[in-house]
Amino acid sequence: MTKQPDFVALNRSLLEWEWYFDMPVKCLFIHLLLSVRWKPGGRWQGVEIQPGQVPTSLPSWAQQTGMGIQQIRTPLGNLRSTGGITE
Repeated sequence: MTKQPDFVALNRSLLEWEWYFDMPVKCLFIHLLLSVRWKPGGRWQGVEIQPGQVPTSLPSWAQQTGMGIQQIRTPLGNLRSTGGITE
């Protein structure tokens, strides 16, 4: 079995993304890119976690990113409303 690389490649078109200059949105988005499950086979509290999913909560994101919960809610809403993330 070949080991898959353990990195995330970012396309330069990210520089043209509508949220690029909104630091909390960009920070949360990049954190999510680095945190999501990228291979099959994970479980969390009895639930199968698929590639592209991440089990989390607002308090854990706040702790992991160094932002406050309200600083997470607003960018999360922005990403949801523009299709950057789905639930």
